[in-house]
Amino acid sequence: MIKSEQRQAIEELVYRSCLALDSRDFKAFLDLCDEAFRYTITTHSAEIKRDMVWLDHDKKGMETLFTNLPKHNSDHSPLTRHATVYTVDLAGSEQTWCRRCRCFARNSTAAPPSCSRSGGFTTPSN
Repeated sequence: MIKSEQRQAIEELVYRSCLALDSRDFKAFLDLCDEAFRYTITTHSAEIKRDMVWLDHDKKGMETLFTNLPKHNSDHSPLTRHATVYTVDLAGSEQTWCRRCRCFARNSTAAPPSCSRSGGFTTPSN
């Protein structure tokens, strides 16, 4: 059983990562991540009756993605991420893992979103 202090520390890590991404502070986001970090964006398509993976990167892949962002034609409207930590499992005696987090990003200047993306990631906590 995970202690409430451990769960609270993991939740805070997830929320800090959202704040770093909201402020486009990609270095701060990556500094929160362990070397075993993995970031995925997935969704289920009812039309093809399958799960789809839109993005799947490790820490180095995310660093490359962030480095190349200025070269991309992208929407620079501010985003606000809303995260919910669903499960936290104890993996070993010293290391705690956040197995899955769902985070919805919303353009704060638009009407309610017609599409939300969710990112699930596995983050070892130090």
